[in-house]
Amino acid sequence: MKKTFTFLIILMITLSQFAMTIHGEANTTKNSADLDISQGWTISEYVSNIQPDVDKIFLQNLDMNTGTLRGVLVQAINIGDATLTVQKVIPMKKGHSYDLDLIYAQYYSNGGSGYIDFNGEKIIATTDPSDHEYKKTVIPTADMSYKITISFISKYGGNPYFKLAYKKNGGITDKQTTVNVHDSSLYVGDTWKPQDNFDSVIDKTGHSIDISQVTVDSSKVDTTKAGTYNVTYTYDGVTSIAKVTVKDKKIAVNVHDSSLYVGDTWKPQDNFDSVIDKTGHSIDISQVTVDSSKVDTTKAGTYNVTYTYDGVTSIAKVTVKDKKIAVNVHDSSLYAGDTWKPQDNFDSVIDKTGHSIDISQVTVDSSKVDTTKAGTYNVTYTYDGVTSIAKVTVKDKIIPEKPVNTGKNNDIPITSSKNKVYGKQTTHKNSENTKSSTHKKYLPQTGDFKEGFLTFIGIVILVSIGLSTLIKRRRIRK
Repeated sequence: MKKTFTFLIILMITLSQFAMTIHGEANTTKNSADLDISQGWTISEYVSNIQPDVDKIFLQNLDMNTGTLRGVLVQAINIGDATLTVQKVIPMKKGHSYDLDLIYAQYYSNGGSGYIDFNGEKIIATTDPSDHEYKKTVIPTADMSYKITISFISKYGGNPYFKLAYKKNGGITDKQTTVNVHDSSLYVGDTWKPQDNFDSVIDKTGHSIDISQVTVDSSKVDTTKAGTYNVTYTYDGVTSIAKVTVKDKKIAVNVHDSSLYVGDTWKPQDNFDSVIDKTGHSIDISQVTVDSSKVDTTKAGTYNVTYTYDGVTSIAKVTVKDKKIAVNVHDSSLYAGDTWKPQDNFDSVIDKTGHSIDISQVTVDSSKVDTTKAGTYNVTYTYDGVTSIAKVTVKDKIIPEKPVNTGKNNDIPITSSKNKVYGKQTTHKNSENTKSSTHKKYLPQTGDFKEGFLTFIGIVILVSIGLSTLIKRRRIRK
């Protein structure tokens, strides 16, 4: 009886504080319908063995305290054994700042119980029916649904009481301050700055804010090491986090060593194989920085060529070797009218690697050779820049003179080649030749044998005729 009397006194005080009128939308609030906790509640459970109409128990859109408060209210006397659960779902956006400035009260007599749950923060009802403030700032890291749940169990003969309201300048307010950033990825060694992940900041008045007014904590970012790092951007109590992912580079600059010979043509492409960029794609050599300034193909030696892309460098060695080329030919002579070909003066060619080369691979210039005319002619043999010259000498042929016939047996036939003298000697301008010719006994020559043989035949014929005549005469005499 004492508890009932106490509740009635509290109830009368409470009623004196409220001028309960249900105005629907008559009074306005700066909160949107989504943020307004005086409306938009969902009845998820209601059971009563006395009052079946929940709308007469759970009142929404209610002005209280002569209009200084607005909210929802349950204030009933003996609704029997009853259970009620209602919920308000408030959509909140990532990066926004929501200020909750609310007033709540709850009391359940005669063994009743209940609670108010602010998105997981549950406040259990006590025997204290007075008003309490609930203030909180919520900054979602992702779009979310903020849920307020009110629930009670009332016993027969008990009187359930709760309210959730806000003052005219309170409630749930989206401050409209937004800090918009985005995640990003880069590669080890790449340059990074906070501006790279910053999009915008809108203050609570709806104006854009420069990043210079934003507090940025990027102290954990290490672009020299692969990993994922958080960067915080804060303005007016609103913080957003951007993730910076640093990846290992996949860059590869592939080249090879090479060798060539003095005088050979060389270009950087000759030692280039491929370049793979940090994303794994092939890169053309035109995008590669090449330093071949030290290469000198006119001089034997080993030279370094650097190929650099995106901070990665590879070195190719270019070895320039001395040439071993040799073109070997010889001089020759022939007589006018003789046959001649370039092979007649060719000996061999050794290429720069030391191997023999066929004359078919040699450039020969024999255009000046004239075998119909006496003279000395140059023939050039050229291979791989090396030239040798062979001299071809063409001589006049010596034609023998015809013998002079004087009609006497002691005439001397004269030959152009040996100046042989038969029978009577002739005199030359060279005295030494004259003396030696008068005392020399000559051996028979080819012409001498022929004349002797004819003489011999003639003698044999004459002797035969003489013998035949003699034999005939003797026969006649007999």
